[in-house]
Amino acid sequence: MHQIPNPTPPTCANQGESRGPLIRSVSAGFAYAGLSNATGYRKLDKRCRQYDPTFPLPISVGLTSKAFIRAELDAWIASRAAARTSAEMPQ
Repeated sequence: MHQIPNPTPPTCANQGESRGPLIRSVSAGFAYAGLSNATGYRKLDKRCRQYDPTFPLPISVGLTSKAFIRAELDAWIASRAAARTSAEMPQ
């Protein structure tokens, strides 16, 4: 059986956008969570006042590569939404 090739092969712009279990770069993971790179790294830095112990840690996927597990980021985003007060809820 002949398989049709993927119409959008991975590029630097869309590597983190696949729907697999991993988000393939730390920057793409921060963007997925709605954070800038600087804010994302602050959430991971225990010495920073913006440190968030609930923010998922990236995993090693190679000698120098790290990736986020998409389900962990989804759970973190859902926990942030659940923690909103009624005053923060959109009308």
